[in-house]
Amino acid sequence: MSVTPYTIFCAANSQFAIGVKDRIVNSPVILCDTKSNKEERYQWLIREDNTIALRVDPTLILDTAKLADYQTFYLSVYNSQKILDTQKWVYDGDKHFRNEGNPNFVIDNQGRATSNGNPIIVHAYNGSPAQEWNPKSDLKLKPTRFFYAANKRFAIGAKRAIANQPVVLLDTRNNVPRDLYEWIPQEDNTFVLSAGGQTLALTAAGVAQQQSMYLGVYDPNNVTAGQQWIYDDNGYIRNVQDPTFVIDNKGSSQTDGNTIWVYKFNGSDAEQWVPTTDLSLEKST
Repeated sequence: MSVTPYTIFCAANSQFAIGVKDRIVNSPVILCDTKSNKEERYQWLIREDNTIALRVDPTLILDTAKLADYQTFYLSVYNSQKILDTQKWVYDGDKHFRNEGNPNFVIDNQGRATSNGNPIIVHAYNGSPAQEWNPKSDLKLKPTRFFYAANKRFAIGAKRAIANQPVVLLDTRNNVPRDLYEWIPQEDNTFVLSAGGQTLALTAAGVAQQQSMYLGVYDPNNVTAGQQWIYDDNGYIRNVQDPTFVIDNKGSSQTDGNTIWVYKFNGSDAEQWVPTTDLSLEKST
């Protein structure tokens, strides 16, 4: 699976899915009733490094204390340089999420209970329905404009829709065509500019400090780490592969054409954005 948002439904009862009690470190991973909980509590990113991250905050991943029966899952801080064995889970294509290092251990719904808040645990594989899951990505995404939170007359965009054009802060009151600052989120976590035939993606040459953003050619078969970004519902646009890096307005300047670049998360005004549409994912009908 690519780095795509998924809901991991309980195979025995699709009203329930793997979720969390809260969006904080050490919060228990539980069975969520999708009819009574917000999507932010049960949508996940399944990464290529086999970690499973909370979609609204990719710095938090599914983890357990050790690989043993009845060990509960909880949210742990993601560190791409130090991924633990307890944090790596692989979907086997046959309804099971198995531990990468010891595939005899799987993700299990304790006691098969289909009730909101039931613990999600580690258990040795036994073929029980409690261990069967259906990850689904039946989602559609909305075109979105990202306005600068400190002054919403400015938005992330480009002066021209051509490859290698710098991505900058645009003053939207200067009669700028909307398609130069409207982005189409893709399921591979790229943001494609509406202008230019939707062939240009928000891109950084590398996920590193002070890398300027530009319009890179979008190739769905060759997406780079510098093209994968996700809005975390808290005001920040984080890199999917390393969510400690975010999209930043250089120097917090409120000037048309100011550089948009990659920066280490620090919570400053320069890193805060407001989407004009709800960037939360919508289930397709």
